Amino acid sequence: MPKGPPLSATARSGDMISLLLEIRVNGWTAPVIGHFRQQGARLAIRADQFEDSGFRRNGAMISTIGDGEWIWLDRLAGVSWVVDAHAQSIEITAPPSLLREAAYSLDTRRPVQSRSDWGAMLSYDLYGQWSPGSSGLYAPGLSANLDARIFSPHFTAASSGLLNLRDRGRYVRLDSSIVFDKVNSSESLRLGDGYTAGPGWVRTLRFGGIQWARNFSLRPDIVTAPVARLSREVAVPSTLDLFVNGIRSYSRGVNPGTVRLDDLPVATGSNRVQMILTDESGRRTEVSLPFYSSSRLLAAGMTDFNIEAGFPRLSYGDRSNDYGRFFASGSVSRGMSDRLTLRAYAAGARGYGGGGVGATVQVGVLGLVDGALLASGGHAGTGLGYHIGIEHVGRSFSLSGGYTHGGRRYRDLAQTFDAPAFVDQARASMGLGLGDAGNLNLAYVWTRRTGEAASGIASATYRVEVGRRHGIGLSLSGYADTRQKGWGALLSLSFRFGRHGQVYSQQSWREGRLESSVQVNGQSGDQRFNWQIEGSRGRSDALALQGNWRGSALGLYGRIDHIGGMTGVQGDLRQSLIVMDDRLFVSRIVDNGFTVVDVSGQQGVRVSLENRLVGQTDATGRLLVPGLQPYVGNRIAVNPLDLPANAEIRQTEQLVAPRAGGGLVTRFAVREERSALVTLVTGQGVHPPAGSSVTLENHENAMVLGYDGKAYVRGIGPGQNRLKVAWPEGACVAIFDAPPRSRDKIPQIGPLICAP
Repeated sequence: MPKGPPLSATARSGDMISLLLEIRVNGWTAPVIGHFRQQGARLAIRADQFEDSGFRRNGAMISTIGDGEWIWLDRLAGVSWVVDAHAQSIEITAPPSLLREAAYSLDTRRPVQSRSDWGAMLSYDLYGQWSPGSSGLYAPGLSANLDARIFSPHFTAASSGLLNLRDRGRYVRLDSSIVFDKVNSSESLRLGDGYTAGPGWVRTLRFGGIQWARNFSLRPDIVTAPVARLSREVAVPSTLDLFVNGIRSYSRGVNPGTVRLDDLPVATGSNRVQMILTDESGRRTEVSLPFYSSSRLLAAGMTDFNIEAGFPRLSYGDRSNDYGRFFASGSVSRGMSDRLTLRAYAAGARGYGGGGVGATVQVGVLGLVDGALLASGGHAGTGLGYHIGIEHVGRSFSLSGGYTHGGRRYRDLAQTFDAPAFVDQARASMGLGLGDAGNLNLAYVWTRRTGEAASGIASATYRVEVGRRHGIGLSLSGYADTRQKGWGALLSLSFRFGRHGQVYSQQSWREGRLESSVQVNGQSGDQRFNWQIEGSRGRSDALALQGNWRGSALGLYGRIDHIGGMTGVQGDLRQSLIVMDDRLFVSRIVDNGFTVVDVSGQQGVRVSLENRLVGQTDATGRLLVPGLQPYVGNRIAVNPLDLPANAEIRQTEQLVAPRAGGGLVTRFAVREERSALVTLVTGQGVHPPAGSSVTLENHENAMVLGYDGKAYVRGIGPGQNRLKVAWPEGACVAIFDAPPRSRDKIPQIGPLICAP
């Protein structure tokens, strides 16, 4: 093994010489000046600096010299070095296996602490329809969808219902629940109405009761699916470029050692990931990784679960409190590896028990295979069922299919509560990307219920962009019903006009009848108003005009239809009333998260959400901002130019994350202080030197004197103020009276005499 020559040729073999050297490892300059010990031809480095130089350290390498820990370089396999006495440096050559691993995560999502403050909200959607004459197009009606919520840092309570104002004010309750979220562990506890959960081969069920479940939506920063990783040993400093499906998505310089890339930004389906390393001499090394990504797989060690118990909802939407008999169900899914996810499900009710086990397996880059075995028992006897499915999603070709079968005596939980009988079903779909020639999609669905004949529907859709510049699109679709022997086809042409306009022209054939329609859509420049005009000819001539306006305080929708000589009118008004931060806010419908921005009573301050202006604060300095995404960071910013001249704001933007269905208050602290632009001169009539330190008496923070003796002085107190000015060659003091308060412009004082 080659070694470097000793720094001092006159040193005896028993002498120990201390050296301070700049360290280079495989051409990379370490950010440390190394302390070495030389004994003859041997060289040792301090153990802590060995790590700082990019090496891996373990206990077997360490030797004790005096009272310190050192590592002899000649004891490391594959290591050689050369010492440059004139440059006071050492060049170490080492195999990459001895160097530390550098890991880089490409996941840009960062956790933001979500929260909800105390508040209440009532949202209503008032809908009405009317037609002139006794036999109009629409029967007169007026109804309202109501949604009431109470939210807090601990829970969210909600209740919704439908009020029919034409039917003697009849009210039907839809859903009522209270939800407790445990964000850190991604778990939710629901009391009240909800849906059962479980694997994809289990039908969901509305119920009222209790549910405890994993809720990954509480933590969008957690990646639940397997992620792609790449690693490579790098011998010399290099440039790393990462390509995903031929597109460069990441680039950086890397130092010698093992380089690992985590959380690669892959798309759903089949991917090809390439890492290209280029060293300083231009030599390229390529590492390729085929990778299949799917949200149906759980990463190794990841667990999803749900447990619920209660009573199924019956006559939902017609009766408020119609529940069936008690049941309980639950499921669990576990990522056994990045390629295998196992699932189990069980359910029980009086006179019924059922369950199933299943697995999702990744087959290389070909896709997924999904399967499950089902069983049930009870008054109807014992029955078996099964499910099998496949999935492949590629860049230009996709294929999926599945078949679910239940034996004659098999029952699922939903069927025991008068839901439609379990259905044998087969489905298949294929998508083909043809590049500039468009896209082709084929699908087939086959179903069979117990005691009924089987039915199947085949469909096909082809779409191509024939004029990308003007957004001209052409599509052709069709279907055929194998049971009813029916068929239909649709030819559609679309193109854009202006910045926000779109035109659709359609010709359809259905069971030998031809229908034509034209639709024109438009939008205002601020995207608050949308309109649509539609006309059709065929079985009956029709003309429709509709508009949708979304304001800050409400949303409006209106439509006029004229079909076959009859006319009808529809209208809709949507609004939310919110009590929060000791005030009532009126807003358009708030579907999910929102925030109340409080700028310390400052009126007219512009507020932005994700760099998009959303409004100005009112007379109390507040603005309600809807449309926030729950549990993820939403950037709220205020414009400091709208604040008074004497106002100070330390923070102009915040990243906030509301909880689902709730809101929070985002406060921007603004402090108004008396300030002025002071001009100083000495007794000799000259200005103190620029850069002098300027301090207001009884204040710790110093200011800097600018050119022409000017200083911006903040924190001026009432009455008389003393200003101390200091520079290396001298000092002086100026005395002045506080100027009147001003919100519009900065007062100017002086020139003041600054005396020693």
